Amino acid sequence: MIRTPLFLLFFCVITIGGASAEGGIFEILNETFYDGDWSVADEHGTPEKNLKTNGHISAWIDITGFEDMSVIDNISYVNGSPKDFTIVERDAEYNVDGTMTRFESTCKIADCPTTNTTTATQTTILKWKVKHCGLTGCHYTYHSSTLIISCTVDSPRTYDNNIPNFAVTVKAYNNSVTPYTLIYVPYRENIIKSEVTYKNNVASWHDRIGWVTTNDRGTEHIQFLNKSFLIADDENTITRRASYFVINEAPLDWSKLDITVYTPYVKFTDFGGNVTVVHSKPSDYVVWKVLITFMAVILLFIACMYRMLRR
Repeated sequence: MIRTPLFLLFFCVITIGGASAEGGIFEILNETFYDGDWSVADEHGTPEKNLKTNGHISAWIDITGFEDMSVIDNISYVNGSPKDFTIVERDAEYNVDGTMTRFESTCKIADCPTTNTTTATQTTILKWKVKHCGLTGCHYTYHSSTLIISCTVDSPRTYDNNIPNFAVTVKAYNNSVTPYTLIYVPYRENIIKSEVTYKNNVASWHDRIGWVTTNDRGTEHIQFLNKSFLIADDENTITRRASYFVINEAPLDWSKLDITVYTPYVKFTDFGGNVTVVHSKPSDYVVWKVLITFMAVILLFIACMYRMLRR
């Protein structure tokens, strides 16, 4: 009959150990985690070479994706006009019997807001001459050919990086026993990460997890998932409780505190804040929560032992 408390203890160990497994999710999936560096998603894909021919010119063009593209809730975004981030692969060649005098291939990219599409148009101009010789001497005939081809794809949207009226709230509880500071960074849909730095210690909260994936051409982009994720401070100077960053110190050395928020494309450090210092508090948010949990486990263990001994 001694199996009951041992089983409960085993269950607690398994549960506590599993709580940290989320930190290695990207290693398990063998995916690359995005943490603000767009260079992790800079691989271009393989174009489809649909060759078009007109006379002596052959050419192809393909849009393989967009630079620095993010996907959130199945909607694609770039940090500006889509035409400025379009990845175009193209080529053109010619074949003439005479002498080529001009061969020029240019590309223009344009967005169409009416259809929400982006089009890359390639214009290739070929000019050549052919020498003809006869009894009366030689002369040239001049020829020209033009080939215009295009590729059209759906345009990503322009990401809204604006965070108007954004302000964080800092409350420092200067309790003589367990002083601590709570930092609240409000949620905004376009903010993907908030970061608190104090005395060279850093903790980051990701409201959306970004990982590197590819489109059908193989071009890399960042897919943001609706999953939250904490990159903890190694020294536990800064922790996370509910919706707050917690620092077990009050009042803080404000010159060593930095709060930063990120959209997929912009880093913000200059915004409003409300700071309050409370010099006494009946109960401590951080300690009591841990203490109650500990006492509940102890009481459950005692109850199991008592029940076992009565049998």
